[in-house]
Amino acid sequence: MSQIRLPARIYTTPAGAKSSEDLHYGDMTEQQLRSVYRLDDVSARVNPYTLTKIEELKASPFSDYNFPDRPSSLLIDYFPKKTSRFLHSYPEVKSTLSLKQCSDILFDEMRELSKPFALYGVYSGLIVKMINHMQKNSGLLFRDYLLNRALEDQIRHDFSGGSTLNRIAKGLSDNIDWNANILPESSILDLNAEVRAGRTPKFTRFKDKFNGMGITVHDTYSTQITLNYLSIKKGEFEASLHYKVQDHFGLDKWDIMKSEYHTFRFFRVWFFLQHYNKMAFKPFVTEMECTISISGRKP
Repeated sequence: MSQIRLPARIYTTPAGAKSSEDLHYGDMTEQQLRSVYRLDDVSARVNPYTLTKIEELKASPFSDYNFPDRPSSLLIDYFPKKTSRFLHSYPEVKSTLSLKQCSDILFDEMRELSKPFALYGVYSGLIVKMINHMQKNSGLLFRDYLLNRALEDQIRHDFSGGSTLNRIAKGLSDNIDWNANILPESSILDLNAEVRAGRTPKFTRFKDKFNGMGITVHDTYSTQITLNYLSIKKGEFEASLHYKVQDHFGLDKWDIMKSEYHTFRFFRVWFFLQHYNKMAFKPFVTEMECTISISGRKP
């Protein structure tokens, strides 16, 4: 029976398990955005198709105008266009903007609209960092120590039956040859099965809707888990696991067609900046990693 050689990859998200369409950019015309994705009302500050500013609107309870371009408060920006039927509208300011001036305004608006999704906590500043990274338009990989901290926090505090940490600990306990104090190389398949039967790290908890992690990461695209260290003695083991997780900061066509995305102006601005062929701001991959120690004993 051969001993496992470390480091040993326990799990990798299967190839093709998830689509990478959210990394496409600059692939849609004005006609497509308007007719297919119903993006007539993109911004409350500018008309990005005509590159003209929109004047500030003032609410009037006596108005019957159905003018969706500029709600009177930040909160109203998040609801469907029909909520603006009581708003009195003013015409656009017909000063032509450059594409850069227009995109700068849209990114400022995006940062402002992100606030309700990142109301509190140490991770609330991540969304602004990631919007800034998108505005630089490099398409480069994004890393941040707060992402690493959030990943470790999520893994350590997942006490559900699907927790990868708990399932791997169980798999190690069940597969160790306690007489020889070794972990057989063949046990990799069993450890992989344990992870696949569980739930890889995601940020879909209720608190993630408001702490900044739901808007920056939410679901994840790929996960790698590596067993780096293992010590077995006297019926107990100690192990070290390294997690590397990647996600895409981008929206695909399926996202914007969902009402929960299309309703919010934040996502309409984001989708426009990414997919409009005259803007074409690059989405990017986010990467986070952490190392966690676990222990267990002979069953």
